[in-house]
Amino acid sequence: DFFEDFAADLFDRAAGEVTVAALADELTDRAMALAARFDARNGTGHCGADVARRLAAPPLIGYLPLSAVARVGARLAQPAGDAPGDPATGTTPAQVQRRSAHAAVLAQLPVDLTPDQLLDRADHAHDVLDDDDLAVVLWVAFAERFADAALGDATRARALDAAGRVAVLRDWDHAVAEKPFAGAIELYRRCGDTVSARVAETWLGRSMARNGEVDRGLAMIEEALAWLREHGPSTVLTRCELRLAEALNPLGRIDESLAAVDRAVHTVDADPSPTIGMRIDLMRAFCLLPSGRFDEAVTLSRQVCDTARAAGRSEIAGLGSACLGYALEGRGEVAAAIEAYEAALRTSVEDRLIDQIRAARAHLLANSPRAAEVVDELVEVV
Repeated sequence: DFFEDFAADLFDRAAGEVTVAALADELTDRAMALAARFDARNGTGHCGADVARRLAAPPLIGYLPLSAVARVGARLAQPAGDAPGDPATGTTPAQVQRRSAHAAVLAQLPVDLTPDQLLDRADHAHDVLDDDDLAVVLWVAFAERFADAALGDATRARALDAAGRVAVLRDWDHAVAEKPFAGAIELYRRCGDTVSARVAETWLGRSMARNGEVDRGLAMIEEALAWLREHGPSTVLTRCELRLAEALNPLGRIDESLAAVDRAVHTVDADPSPTIGMRIDLMRAFCLLPSGRFDEAVTLSRQVCDTARAAGRSEIAGLGSACLGYALEGRGEVAAAIEAYEAALRTSVEDRLIDQIRAARAHLLANSPRAAEVVDELVEVV
Protein backbone atom coordinates (compact mmCIF):
# COMPACT_ATOMS: atom_id res chain seq x y z
CA ASP A 1 0.00 0.00 0.00
CA PHE A 2 2.80 2.41 0.89
CA PHE A 3 4.57 2.13 -2.47
CA GLU A 4 1.31 2.33 -4.40
CA ASP A 5 0.41 5.53 -2.58
CA PHE A 6 3.95 6.88 -3.02
CA ALA A 7 3.82 6.30 -6.80
CA ALA A 8 0.32 7.75 -7.07
CA ASP A 9 1.45 10.79 -5.08
CA LEU A 10 4.19 11.47 -7.63
CA PHE A 11 1.66 11.89 -10.44
CA ASP A 12 0.38 14.97 -8.63
CA ARG A 13 3.81 16.60 -8.72
CA ALA A 14 4.14 19.48 -11.19
CA ALA A 15 6.76 19.02 -13.91
CA GLY A 16 9.80 21.26 -13.84
CA GLU A 17 13.57 21.51 -14.03
CA VAL A 18 15.17 20.15 -10.84
CA THR A 19 18.61 18.87 -9.95
CA VAL A 20 19.11 15.27 -8.91
CA ALA A 21 20.20 16.36 -5.43
CA ALA A 22 17.13 18.56 -4.94
CA LEU A 23 14.84 15.81 -6.20
CA ALA A 24 16.46 13.33 -3.80
CA ASP A 25 15.73 15.66 -0.87
CA GLU A 26 12.17 16.19 -2.06
CA LEU A 27 11.44 12.49 -2.46
CA THR A 28 13.05 11.70 0.89
CA ASP A 29 10.78 14.18 2.62
CA ARG A 30 7.77 12.85 0.71
CA ALA A 31 8.57 9.22 1.65
CA MET A 32 9.06 10.02 5.33
CA ALA A 33 5.86 12.08 5.48
CA LEU A 34 3.86 9.31 3.82
CA ALA A 35 5.39 6.71 6.17
CA ALA A 36 4.38 8.84 9.14
CA ARG A 37 0.80 8.86 7.92
CA PHE A 38 0.76 5.05 7.63
CA ASP A 39 2.32 4.66 11.08
CA ALA A 40 -0.23 7.04 12.57
CA ARG A 41 -3.04 4.98 11.01
CA ASN A 42 -1.56 1.64 12.09
CA GLY A 43 -0.35 2.72 15.51
CA THR A 44 3.20 1.39 14.86
CA GLY A 45 6.58 2.76 13.79
CA HIS A 46 7.22 -0.01 11.28
CA CYS A 47 6.73 1.93 8.05
CA GLY A 48 8.94 4.86 9.08
CA ALA A 49 11.68 2.51 10.29
CA ASP A 50 11.57 0.57 7.04
CA VAL A 51 11.86 3.74 4.90
CA ALA A 52 14.72 5.04 7.06
CA ARG A 53 16.53 1.69 6.69
CA ARG A 54 16.16 1.78 2.91
CA LEU A 55 17.37 5.37 2.69
CA ALA A 56 20.44 4.57 4.81
CA ALA A 57 21.37 1.46 2.79
CA PRO A 58 24.51 1.65 0.63
CA PRO A 59 23.92 2.34 -3.09
CA LEU A 60 23.52 -0.65 -5.37
CA ILE A 61 26.13 0.72 -7.82
CA GLY A 62 28.98 3.16 -7.42
CA TYR A 63 27.84 5.67 -10.02
CA LEU A 64 24.80 6.01 -12.30
CA PRO A 65 25.25 8.35 -15.31
CA LEU A 66 21.94 10.04 -16.08
CA SER A 67 22.77 11.17 -19.62
CA ALA A 68 25.06 10.22 -22.49
CA VAL A 69 27.44 13.05 -21.63
CA ALA A 70 27.38 12.82 -17.83
CA ARG A 71 30.93 13.01 -16.55
CA VAL A 72 32.15 9.65 -15.37
CA GLY A 73 35.80 10.56 -15.01
CA ALA A 74 38.69 8.42 -16.12
CA ARG A 75 37.32 4.98 -16.94
CA LEU A 76 40.68 3.29 -16.90
CA ALA A 77 41.42 -0.19 -15.71
CA GLN A 78 43.15 0.15 -12.33
CA PRO A 79 46.02 -2.17 -11.50
CA ALA A 80 45.40 -4.45 -8.54
CA GLY A 81 46.04 -2.66 -5.29
CA ASP A 82 45.35 0.83 -6.60
CA ALA A 83 43.05 2.93 -4.46
CA PRO A 84 39.77 3.66 -6.23
CA GLY A 85 39.21 7.11 -7.63
CA ASP A 86 35.94 9.00 -7.57
CA PRO A 87 34.23 8.51 -10.95
CA ALA A 88 31.59 11.13 -10.23
CA THR A 89 34.21 13.87 -9.91
CA GLY A 90 36.98 12.44 -12.09
CA THR A 91 39.39 12.20 -9.15
CA THR A 92 42.26 9.84 -9.92
CA PRO A 93 43.45 7.08 -7.57
CA ALA A 94 46.72 8.97 -7.04
CA GLN A 95 44.78 12.06 -6.00
CA VAL A 96 42.70 10.06 -3.53
CA GLN A 97 45.85 8.62 -1.96
CA ARG A 98 47.62 11.97 -1.89
CA ARG A 99 44.69 13.81 -0.32
CA SER A 100 44.32 11.12 2.31
CA ALA A 101 48.00 11.45 3.19
CA HIS A 102 47.72 15.23 3.38
CA ALA A 103 44.66 15.00 5.62
CA ALA A 104 46.73 12.85 7.97
CA VAL A 105 49.52 15.45 7.97
CA LEU A 106 47.07 18.21 8.84
CA ALA A 107 45.49 16.13 11.59
CA GLN A 108 48.92 15.66 13.18
CA LEU A 109 50.00 19.31 13.06
CA PRO A 110 50.73 20.45 16.62
CA VAL A 111 48.30 23.13 17.76
CA ASP A 112 51.06 25.18 19.36
CA LEU A 113 53.16 25.73 16.21
CA THR A 114 54.25 29.32 15.76
CA PRO A 115 53.64 31.02 12.40
CA ASP A 116 57.29 30.67 11.41
CA GLN A 117 57.40 27.03 12.45
CA LEU A 118 54.43 26.21 10.22
CA LEU A 119 55.99 28.17 7.35
CA ASP A 120 59.23 26.24 7.93
CA ARG A 121 57.34 22.98 7.48
CA ALA A 122 55.76 24.21 4.25
CA ASP A 123 59.10 25.43 2.90
CA HIS A 124 60.66 22.08 3.79
CA ALA A 125 57.92 20.30 1.84
CA HIS A 126 58.65 22.48 -1.20
CA ASP A 127 62.43 22.83 -1.05
CA VAL A 128 63.53 19.46 0.36
CA LEU A 129 60.68 16.98 -0.13
CA ASP A 130 59.96 18.47 -3.57
CA ASP A 131 56.25 18.07 -2.83
CA ASP A 132 54.47 21.17 -4.13
CA ASP A 133 51.07 19.72 -3.31
CA LEU A 134 51.94 19.17 0.36
CA ALA A 135 53.57 22.60 0.53
CA VAL A 136 50.35 24.18 -0.74
CA VAL A 137 48.32 22.28 1.87
CA LEU A 138 50.58 23.61 4.63
CA TRP A 139 50.65 27.16 3.25
CA VAL A 140 46.85 27.16 3.14
CA ALA A 141 46.76 25.77 6.69
CA PHE A 142 49.01 28.65 7.74
CA ALA A 143 46.71 31.20 6.11
CA GLU A 144 43.69 29.71 7.88
CA ARG A 145 45.34 29.28 11.28
CA PHE A 146 46.98 32.71 11.44
CA ALA A 147 44.56 34.80 9.39
CA ASP A 148 44.03 37.26 12.27
CA ALA A 149 47.45 36.98 13.90
CA ALA A 150 49.73 40.00 14.32
CA LEU A 151 52.86 39.15 12.31
CA GLY A 152 56.21 40.86 12.11
CA ASP A 153 57.52 42.12 8.78
CA ALA A 154 59.75 39.09 8.20
CA THR A 155 56.90 36.63 8.78
CA ARG A 156 54.48 38.74 6.78
CA ALA A 157 56.93 38.64 3.89
CA ARG A 158 57.00 34.84 4.05
CA ALA A 159 53.20 34.74 4.29
CA LEU A 160 52.80 36.88 1.17
CA ASP A 161 55.41 34.79 -0.64
CA ALA A 162 53.40 31.69 0.30
CA ALA A 163 50.16 33.26 -0.95
CA GLY A 164 51.77 33.93 -4.33
CA ARG A 165 53.05 30.38 -4.58
CA VAL A 166 49.60 28.98 -3.74
CA ALA A 167 48.09 31.09 -6.53
CA VAL A 168 50.65 29.70 -8.98
CA LEU A 169 50.93 26.07 -7.87
CA ARG A 170 47.31 25.37 -6.93
CA ASP A 171 45.23 27.83 -8.95
CA TRP A 172 47.61 28.47 -11.88
CA ASP A 173 46.60 32.11 -11.60
CA HIS A 174 49.65 34.19 -12.40
CA ALA A 175 47.66 37.44 -12.38
CA VAL A 176 46.55 36.90 -8.78
CA ALA A 177 50.07 35.86 -7.77
CA GLU A 178 51.70 39.13 -8.81
CA LYS A 179 50.41 41.28 -5.93
CA PRO A 180 51.48 39.01 -3.03
CA PHE A 181 54.87 38.38 -4.64
CA ALA A 182 55.44 42.11 -5.04
CA GLY A 183 54.44 42.69 -1.41
CA ALA A 184 56.76 39.94 -0.23
CA ILE A 185 59.70 41.41 -2.17
CA GLU A 186 59.14 44.84 -0.62
CA LEU A 187 59.02 43.41 2.90
CA TYR A 188 62.03 41.14 2.36
CA ARG A 189 64.05 44.16 1.28
CA ARG A 190 62.81 46.17 4.25
CA CYS A 191 64.06 43.37 6.50
CA GLY A 192 67.42 43.19 4.72
CA ASP A 193 66.76 39.67 3.34
CA THR A 194 68.05 40.23 -0.17
CA VAL A 195 68.39 36.54 -1.03
CA SER A 196 64.70 35.85 -0.33
CA ALA A 197 63.75 39.00 -2.23
CA ARG A 198 65.71 37.89 -5.28
CA VAL A 199 64.24 34.38 -5.18
CA ALA A 200 60.76 35.90 -4.96
CA GLU A 201 61.63 38.03 -8.00
CA THR A 202 62.15 34.85 -10.03
CA TRP A 203 58.62 33.75 -9.04
CA LEU A 204 57.15 37.17 -9.80
CA GLY A 205 59.04 37.47 -13.08
CA ARG A 206 57.76 34.12 -14.28
CA SER A 207 54.19 35.11 -13.41
CA MET A 208 54.58 38.42 -15.24
CA ALA A 209 55.97 36.66 -18.31
CA ARG A 210 53.07 34.20 -18.25
CA ASN A 211 50.60 37.05 -17.79
CA GLY A 212 51.61 39.10 -20.83
CA GLU A 213 54.43 41.24 -19.45
CA VAL A 214 57.08 39.17 -21.15
CA ASP A 215 59.96 41.64 -21.38
CA ARG A 216 59.56 42.97 -17.84
CA GLY A 217 59.13 39.51 -16.39
CA LEU A 218 62.15 37.99 -18.11
CA ALA A 219 64.29 41.01 -17.24
CA MET A 220 63.33 40.61 -13.59
CA ILE A 221 64.26 36.92 -13.51
CA GLU A 222 67.55 37.49 -15.30
CA GLU A 223 68.53 40.39 -13.04
CA ALA A 224 67.67 38.36 -9.95
CA LEU A 225 69.66 35.39 -11.24
CA ALA A 226 72.68 37.53 -12.09
CA TRP A 227 72.75 38.75 -8.49
CA LEU A 228 72.18 35.29 -7.02
CA ARG A 229 74.94 33.72 -9.13
CA GLU A 230 77.41 36.22 -7.68
CA HIS A 231 76.12 36.75 -4.14
CA GLY A 232 73.51 34.11 -3.29
CA PRO A 233 73.79 30.57 -1.95
CA SER A 234 74.07 27.86 -4.57
CA THR A 235 71.22 26.00 -2.84
CA VAL A 236 68.63 28.26 -4.51
CA LEU A 237 70.18 28.61 -7.96
CA THR A 238 68.94 25.39 -9.59
CA ARG A 239 65.25 26.13 -8.93
CA CYS A 240 65.66 29.76 -10.06
CA GLU A 241 67.30 28.67 -13.32
CA LEU A 242 64.43 26.25 -13.92
CA ARG A 243 61.96 29.09 -13.36
CA LEU A 244 63.70 31.04 -16.11
CA ALA A 245 63.45 27.98 -18.39
CA GLU A 246 59.73 27.68 -17.56
CA ALA A 247 59.21 31.31 -18.49
CA LEU A 248 61.12 31.03 -21.78
CA ASN A 249 59.80 27.70 -23.08
CA PRO A 250 56.17 28.75 -23.81
CA LEU A 251 57.54 31.71 -25.77
CA GLY A 252 59.30 29.40 -28.21
CA ARG A 253 62.74 30.55 -27.04
CA ILE A 254 63.94 26.97 -26.85
CA ASP A 255 67.70 27.51 -27.06
CA GLU A 256 67.61 30.01 -24.18
CA SER A 257 65.39 27.71 -22.17
CA LEU A 258 67.75 24.76 -22.67
CA ALA A 259 70.69 26.98 -21.71
CA ALA A 260 68.96 27.76 -18.41
CA VAL A 261 68.43 24.02 -17.86
CA ASP A 262 72.15 23.43 -18.54
CA ARG A 263 73.06 26.05 -15.92
CA ALA A 264 70.70 24.38 -13.45
CA VAL A 265 72.77 21.20 -13.76
CA HIS A 266 75.90 23.02 -12.53
CA THR A 267 74.41 23.62 -9.06
CA VAL A 268 72.28 20.48 -8.74
CA ASP A 269 74.56 18.97 -6.09
CA ALA A 270 73.86 21.93 -3.79
CA ASP A 271 70.08 21.66 -4.07
CA PRO A 272 68.60 20.08 -0.92
CA SER A 273 66.04 17.94 -2.77
CA PRO A 274 67.04 14.39 -3.78
CA THR A 275 64.56 14.51 -6.68
CA ILE A 276 65.81 17.71 -8.30
CA GLY A 277 67.65 15.73 -10.99
CA MET A 278 64.32 14.29 -12.16
CA ARG A 279 62.88 17.81 -12.36
CA ILE A 280 65.82 18.95 -14.50
CA ASP A 281 65.41 16.02 -16.89
CA LEU A 282 61.66 16.67 -17.09
CA MET A 283 62.19 20.34 -17.86
CA ARG A 284 64.71 19.46 -20.57
CA ALA A 285 62.30 16.92 -22.09
CA PHE A 286 59.44 19.43 -22.16
CA CYS A 287 61.77 22.00 -23.74
CA LEU A 288 62.62 19.55 -26.52
CA LEU A 289 59.00 19.01 -27.56
CA PRO A 290 58.34 22.35 -29.35
CA SER A 291 61.45 21.94 -31.49
CA GLY A 292 60.40 18.48 -32.64
CA ARG A 293 63.24 16.64 -30.91
CA PHE A 294 60.88 13.83 -30.00
CA ASP A 295 63.43 11.00 -29.86
CA GLU A 296 65.45 12.78 -27.17
CA ALA A 297 62.27 13.67 -25.28
CA VAL A 298 61.14 10.02 -25.34
CA THR A 299 64.48 8.85 -23.92
CA LEU A 300 64.52 11.48 -21.16
CA SER A 301 60.90 11.07 -20.13
CA ARG A 302 61.20 7.28 -19.95
CA GLN A 303 64.27 7.72 -17.79
CA VAL A 304 62.32 10.04 -15.47
CA CYS A 305 59.43 7.58 -15.24
CA ASP A 306 61.73 4.70 -14.29
CA THR A 307 63.68 6.74 -11.73
CA ALA A 308 60.54 8.23 -10.20
CA ARG A 309 58.81 4.87 -9.85
CA ALA A 310 61.91 3.39 -8.21
CA ALA A 311 61.91 6.31 -5.77
CA GLY A 312 58.21 5.91 -5.04
CA ARG A 313 57.37 9.32 -6.52
CA SER A 314 54.26 8.54 -8.52
CA GLU A 315 53.40 12.20 -9.14
CA ILE A 316 56.74 12.79 -10.86
CA ALA A 317 56.25 9.56 -12.82
CA GLY A 318 52.89 10.99 -13.90
CA LEU A 319 54.58 14.09 -15.30
CA GLY A 320 57.11 11.90 -17.06
CA SER A 321 54.35 9.75 -18.57
CA ALA A 322 52.56 12.86 -19.80
CA CYS A 323 55.72 14.14 -21.48
CA LEU A 324 56.31 10.67 -22.93
CA GLY A 325 52.79 10.70 -24.37
CA TYR A 326 53.34 14.06 -26.05
CA ALA A 327 56.67 12.90 -27.49
CA LEU A 328 55.28 9.60 -28.77
CA GLU A 329 52.32 11.40 -30.30
CA GLY A 330 54.79 13.71 -32.02
CA ARG A 331 56.50 10.65 -33.50
CA GLY A 332 53.15 9.36 -34.74
CA GLU A 333 53.04 6.38 -32.36
CA VAL A 334 49.39 6.73 -31.43
CA ALA A 335 48.88 3.46 -29.54
CA ALA A 336 52.00 3.99 -27.43
CA ALA A 337 51.02 7.60 -26.76
CA ILE A 338 47.58 6.53 -25.52
CA GLU A 339 49.23 3.98 -23.23
CA ALA A 340 51.51 6.70 -21.83
CA TYR A 341 48.60 9.08 -21.28
CA GLU A 342 46.66 6.39 -19.44
CA ALA A 343 49.69 5.69 -17.22
CA ALA A 344 49.85 9.41 -16.48
CA LEU A 345 46.18 9.48 -15.52
CA ARG A 346 46.73 6.68 -13.02
CA THR A 347 49.52 8.53 -11.23
CA SER A 348 49.08 12.28 -11.76
CA VAL A 349 47.82 14.50 -8.95
CA GLU A 350 47.58 17.97 -10.51
CA ASP A 351 44.09 18.85 -11.76
CA ARG A 352 45.30 21.05 -14.61
CA LEU A 353 47.69 18.38 -15.92
CA ILE A 354 44.99 15.70 -15.64
CA ASP A 355 42.61 17.83 -17.72
CA GLN A 356 45.31 18.34 -20.38
CA ILE A 357 46.11 14.61 -20.51
CA ARG A 358 42.45 13.66 -20.76
CA ALA A 359 42.00 16.07 -23.65
CA ALA A 360 45.08 14.76 -25.47
CA ARG A 361 44.01 11.15 -24.97
CA ALA A 362 40.45 11.93 -26.02
CA HIS A 363 41.55 13.43 -29.33
CA LEU A 364 43.60 10.34 -30.13
CA LEU A 365 40.74 7.98 -29.27
CA ALA A 366 38.01 10.03 -30.99
CA ASN A 367 38.41 8.26 -34.34
CA SER A 368 39.06 4.82 -32.89
CA PRO A 369 36.81 1.92 -31.84
CA ARG A 370 37.19 3.25 -28.27
CA ALA A 371 35.63 6.62 -29.09
CA ALA A 372 32.66 6.08 -26.78
CA GLU A 373 35.03 6.05 -23.80
CA VAL A 374 35.99 9.68 -24.29
CA VAL A 375 32.66 11.40 -24.99
CA ASP A 376 32.83 12.97 -21.53
CA GLU A 377 36.34 14.32 -21.99
CA LEU A 378 35.51 15.79 -25.40
CA VAL A 379 32.36 17.43 -24.08
CA GLU A 380 34.41 19.05 -21.32
CA VAL A 381 36.98 20.29 -23.83
CA VAL A 382 34.18 21.94 -25.80
